[in-house]
Amino acid sequence: MFVSPQNTPIQNLGLLQEANVYGLLYADVMCSAAESLQQFDPFMQSLQVPTLAELFKSKSSPFHWNASFEEFQNKRCLILHTSGTTGQPKLVQYTHGTLACADNDTFMSVPEGRRAQNADQFNFSPPGRYYSPFPPHHVSYSMRSSYS
Repeated sequence: MFVSPQNTPIQNLGLLQEANVYGLLYADVMCSAAESLQQFDPFMQSLQVPTLAELFKSKSSPFHWNASFEEFQNKRCLILHTSGTTGQPKLVQYTHGTLACADNDTFMSVPEGRRAQNADQFNFSPPGRYYSPFPPHHVSYSMRSSYS
């Protein structure tokens, strides 16, 4: 779950507690937000992660997934939150099944003369990087109205 720098520390802490999250990983640019959270919950474990540049340079071992999809399809794997523009931010929880539906969207046929409007649009040739300026901590209005 990503906390938002736009929320107050109390709002972020409330979201973390509601999601049963009791540890915090944060980037250097979020030091002040992490410190604010720890003022309100001094028992929250926290760890500053390496910079994005350091992560891009690093090598990690492959992670081998040994569970079946059926075991995890209804377990949450991603938690975002609404923006809070109409009140307190609310949790939006995604399960593995939810993301599998979105992933399966790439198999939908595209009408002739049209460009795919699904995740297939991110299959770049040649491969490259994709930058999204949208904040990763909350979902857009259309998602919020559908899932909150």
